Amino acid sequence: QILSNLEHGIFIGSQSTVNIWNNTISSNGTGVTGGEDFSGLLIDGSAMVESNIIENNKGGGITVNENRYNTLIRYNKKINGNREGIMMRGHAAIEYNTISNNQEKGIYIDTINGISLNTNTMSENRVGVYVQEGAMDISMFNCDLKNNERGLVTKGQIKVRRSSIENNSIHGILILMPGIDLGQNSPDEAGYNTFRNNVPVNIKNRTPDTVLAYLNYWDYSDTLAIDSTILDNDEDMAFGPVLFTPYLSKDITGLQKFPNKKPLGADNVLFAVHPNPFKYFTNVSFSLENAALITLRVFDFRGKEVATLIDRKYYQRGKYSFSWNGTSDSGLLLQSGLYILVIKADNLIRTKIVMVSR
Repeated sequence: QILSNLEHGIFIGSQSTVNIWNNTISSNGTGVTGGEDFSGLLIDGSAMVESNIIENNKGGGITVNENRYNTLIRYNKKINGNREGIMMRGHAAIEYNTISNNQEKGIYIDTINGISLNTNTMSENRVGVYVQEGAMDISMFNCDLKNNERGLVTKGQIKVRRSSIENNSIHGILILMPGIDLGQNSPDEAGYNTFRNNVPVNIKNRTPDTVLAYLNYWDYSDTLAIDSTILDNDEDMAFGPVLFTPYLSKDITGLQKFPNKKPLGADNVLFAVHPNPFKYFTNVSFSLENAALITLRVFDFRGKEVATLIDRKYYQRGKYSFSWNGTSDSGLLLQSGLYILVIKADNLIRTKIVMVSR
């Protein structure tokens, strides 16, 4: 047991390689003014930290210093009650740990590259995982972020896969700078994350960039219900959209979230594209129950606009159709792939997923 030291509980020097196994490291740094700078375990060299209880330290439970490599933090039974659970200023693999009830962050990742988080549980922290600006190539797989105030707050580049973000009380994920990947629209890069019961929202995007959140599981199967759990450009046009599929599915014709989509009212717009998929031409048709100002645009699956088919043109009630040859505004044939057609009739939105197959 390493208890109640005034400064660090254990300090591993820069030339050292140490195994720290099956210890209790508790209540260190508590005797010093400014003791937040002192950790239960400070790693300035290399270490394997396994099967420990690390709790109630005034600073970080575990701190890995700058430019440190070859550290493995795994199977620790409790990392709890510290100011920060794990403070990453150097490189490490972090796996199979239980990190809970820390005063600030469960895991804090500073401006570093190449951190792997695998099969950890972060619960009842102020923030489950915090990724600082400048951090790159961070991966989080099979992790649980549950019952924190904020599950994940990120300013860096992080890929999140097969993780559960549930029951967090102030946002599931808060995105403050571009760089997050929550799932792409392909089987190899599917998200497979679960978003459930986060208050007030599952995802809050405060960046101007599009966020991809394809092929995940949500509270609901209804697109509009899922949309109500996401804050993005729907609520403030200064920020980018979050694009998602309602449920994990191979059905490419399923509804997708898209920029500026609002709930449809009683006045409906009927919108169809046929054939779909198409090679050279497809027929685009729509009908209006009431006269409306129409805009019809085409976007790729990253949210980039590639063509404007109708630009704020006034149409009377009735049925309309035209042929589209699958070209962009610059006159180039679109490459094979999936595209989203978005029709806006006054404040009503309809979307269609189309496949170009050259």
